Amino acid sequence: MDQTGLSLLNHSYRSVHYPVLQQISLRSQFWHDGYVEADSVGLVHLLNHAPRLVAVNIHLKALLCRFRPLVGRRALDSIHAAIPWHRLEELSFFTQSFTLLRVLEILGRDCPNLRSGSLRIRKDVDNEAKGEEDNVPNPQRFQQQLSLTKTGQYPLVCHNNLLVLHIDILPAFIDIPIIILKHTNLPKLREPSLLFKLSTHEGWKEKVLADEFENFIGRSGCELEVFHYHDRSFSEPEGAFAPPILHCLRSVSTSLRELSVEAYNTDALLKALTVRGGPKSNHILCPNLDTIRLTSRTYEGNGLLADMIESRWDPSNDVLVERLRRVDVQFLVLGRYNEPEPMFMFGNPFDDRHRNVDVRRLQALSGDGSGRKISLIVFHDGNETKYV
Repeated sequence: MDQTGLSLLNHSYRSVHYPVLQQISLRSQFWHDGYVEADSVGLVHLLNHAPRLVAVNIHLKALLCRFRPLVGRRALDSIHAAIPWHRLEELSFFTQSFTLLRVLEILGRDCPNLRSGSLRIRKDVDNEAKGEEDNVPNPQRFQQQLSLTKTGQYPLVCHNNLLVLHIDILPAFIDIPIIILKHTNLPKLREPSLLFKLSTHEGWKEKVLADEFENFIGRSGCELEVFHYHDRSFSEPEGAFAPPILHCLRSVSTSLRELSVEAYNTDALLKALTVRGGPKSNHILCPNLDTIRLTSRTYEGNGLLADMIESRWDPSNDVLVERLRRVDVQFLVLGRYNEPEPMFMFGNPFDDRHRNVDVRRLQALSGDGSGRKISLIVFHDGNETKYV
């Protein structure tokens, strides 16, 4: 449906106030150009007449009119000006793409009471950092450019209330999360997300990200409980580095309870999370995990997935590891965003010889009557196959 009904707030009910309204949630997959101007006036009226509003969740697509872009820009600016930033405790705003500097201002100055923030940064409108990804010839040059951000180009943000921070980046260049980590101090943060995409020759940048993440955790002193790590690369970056996700996890190992990872390959992570050794082992990675979500484009097989889940499903009493209660795993073969389709190493999903090693063992765990959940889904040639 193209009409949102927001324009009604600007006409018949223009004098109406909303004295007890605390939360606005608006979602539309297609906001028709013809209604943007009138709807934005209605939304601005609502925002201006809700004195107790503390939560704003606005996801309206096609706000910037394709045929009348100036109208869309004016509508967006009026909505932005009407948001009660200083009162907000929850903000999820994917209708507008902010600059990196604006996101740091929102966190550091405009929203002191914010507890949960989900924002989008579009790199091609970010004049402060534009062009770095294309003009960096080597790691040394990249580090030099990052060091320039210490000279006052971006403020150092300290926020004492923020618990959840999700930053969506379009395009997903890794420079942005690195700069955010470098310029924030978030002592109460419990759930962050890191989202990025690397080209084949940028594996070393992921190591820089992992180092900045460790510095951020040390500086903030926060104890993460949920961690989202999304590497949307379509090939495995070159380089001799250990998977940086492992470096990140060691920084938050004891506090983490839920882990969500998307990567080109997660085999090394599966091996690292597999619990080995007896009760004297003091080197178990993330011993308190009870929920794991993995999305991978390649998989070695040979039971690696089942080994990891079994080791944490019913650990012996003398091993201090939390029992898993939910595991969701997806293996993808998708040519998204006009990228070449990656090679899929899970094997033919219809070939029992390749999948039964993991599937039989996981089906046995899933059917143990405990009520805990395991899901294994393979997307292949446009088809979805659910094995567990």
